[in-house]
Amino acid sequence: MADSKRKIDNHSLNANNQTLEIFSLIWLDANTVAKDIQAAEQKLRSVINQLKKFQDVAQCQKYIEERSNNERLLVIVSGRLGREIVPIIHKLRPVISIYVYCMDKKSNEEWASKFSKVKAVVVQFDKLIARIETDFKVHQVVEEPFSINFFSTNTGVGKSTGGINGKFAFYQILMDCLLRLKSTDKDTKELIDCCKQQYEGNSSDMRIIDEFEKNYSPDNALWWYTRQSFFYKTLNAVLRIENIHMIFLFRAYIADIHRLLEKHQDKSPVRVFRCQLMSTDELETLKQNQGQFISINSFFSTSTDYQQALSFFNKSGVKDGLEQVLFNIDADPKMVITKPFANIIAHSEFAHESEVLFMLGAIFRVKRIIRSSEDKLWIIRMGLCHEDEHDLKEVLTDMKKDLGSGETNLRTLGKILWKMGKFDLSEKYFIRLLNELSSNDPLHEDLYQDLADLASQVGDYDKSVQWKKKLWAFRNPNVPSVPVKNDEPTSDMDFGQLSPSYMYSIIFKEILMELEMDDRQSMKEFVVYCRDRGQDVRGELMNFQKEYRHRSPLWWYSQSMPLYGTVNRALRLFDVELLMKVGFFIRDLHHQLENLHREQFTMTREPFTVYRGQVLAENDIGNLIKMKDGLISFNSFFSASKLSFINNVIYYSQRGPK
Repeated sequence: MADSKRKIDNHSLNANNQTLEIFSLIWLDANTVAKDIQAAEQKLRSVINQLKKFQDVAQCQKYIEERSNNERLLVIVSGRLGREIVPIIHKLRPVISIYVYCMDKKSNEEWASKFSKVKAVVVQFDKLIARIETDFKVHQVVEEPFSINFFSTNTGVGKSTGGINGKFAFYQILMDCLLRLKSTDKDTKELIDCCKQQYEGNSSDMRIIDEFEKNYSPDNALWWYTRQSFFYKTLNAVLRIENIHMIFLFRAYIADIHRLLEKHQDKSPVRVFRCQLMSTDELETLKQNQGQFISINSFFSTSTDYQQALSFFNKSGVKDGLEQVLFNIDADPKMVITKPFANIIAHSEFAHESEVLFMLGAIFRVKRIIRSSEDKLWIIRMGLCHEDEHDLKEVLTDMKKDLGSGETNLRTLGKILWKMGKFDLSEKYFIRLLNELSSNDPLHEDLYQDLADLASQVGDYDKSVQWKKKLWAFRNPNVPSVPVKNDEPTSDMDFGQLSPSYMYSIIFKEILMELEMDDRQSMKEFVVYCRDRGQDVRGELMNFQKEYRHRSPLWWYSQSMPLYGTVNRALRLFDVELLMKVGFFIRDLHHQLENLHREQFTMTREPFTVYRGQVLAENDIGNLIKMKDGLISFNSFFSASKLSFINNVIYYSQRGPK
């Protein structure tokens, strides 16, 4: 056996460094790097692909303790190392089964018998594989995380996008959008590549992936779903952990299953059953939501056979900290509008199982939760609902208006994710669509605007400016773009030769005008900024905070106080951080000037001349001479007068008498 140590294998990670299965095997043994163990690895991975090997107890313990409660771990330990780690990890939620693989069965059975999660103590590897394979079939039924969203009709429950009801509604809208979003060959290739990367080195599953790639057809989607292969394990996992991009890639296959469930929809009401192991907290959450709605975030497999459902509990056994729960569900096909269910016995790989499958996103009302003294388990009575239930209809109908009818596109998906607060994904799909469009597609304009607004919302103003530049260039395709240094004046009337610094300032101003910010908070930050710099000697800022809305922006701008200097300094230096603090005032002053301009424009349209006295450095005068007959732009508010003598006085006072 080799003495060298290594932490873990990395074949369980996809391109995004995230596993695509819920179940993992952990193997703790001092000899797991030996050459003769490779064949054993292949056999283990043919059952559960995710395999991580450890030779050090501390490293293994750390890894297990860092797992999410939505992950499920089957742990293989040697006799010696098992004595150390099993007492530590036994009560952790992710750990569902432990197997002691050793040479001395009798002595290890003595200590292992104290721990209910230890399923077997074995000395032969083939028996270990057989036991794991048998247990895994049961685990897939009772141990998979129960991923649900709640909708509460109680007054005061959050209806925001981040609240309980918001999550419920957005998941429904998201799935509706994905089912109507046409898939492409690029999406299919990306999905297959992801799966191949995930199962690299697993010869059994790689053969099935190749078979899937060659032989899959929409009419056998249910057969593939019920088959014990990468397809079921990966699809179920990404739905339960809500890996949105992988769900996006799987959407064509989800749509195929949806179509088949519609085609074979049950015609008569049925009562079905589903067994599930739940933590006390999970069960308590359901108890608190009796009378409310839940939606299942994955395909929901049930049985028409009560005894068959219960039999899985007999096979799994009782575990510390977990409750045995039996769902008793009444489903009437009259309740089905968009989420069908069907008995799939004729389309399943396992024709002997009386399985009824519900479409992902199916909505149920939790009627009653009781404890059965006879079977020593919890029974949850539920009824299938549809989206037109009075309490649901208002929320879902309003949100679906944005989707419209017919096919959706990546922009629709991006906007939904934006509202859900998933900004990175939203940007990802906007850009993905951009890359798919022809160069002159008018949708570029909308997407550039979306990307600029999205970047502004998350505070990435540099990126927002870049998208605004692309928008400007798309709107002005015939204007040549000539690179100009930031400090180089531009005298040509051709807007394509405007300097980057000018473009940046103009675009940033547009962004600043469009931003929706908390003006009260911005004002507080401005006041703190001034006070920290000793600019509130006379205490005017307290009055400014109290009275700001009672006076016009122009009145405040003309006052002898820190506001005037701070605003203009921020504009002239283009201090973005400071501009964000005074943005509320700039917006207000801009709007007042707009209104005044409209009023005065209706009274007179005659051009007039204004004057401004200003001391300039010699190089500034030189630049202005170069700009003769050209354009200049002032980066700050520009004060001038119709009376030339007033500006002569200003000029004299600035220069002083000769």
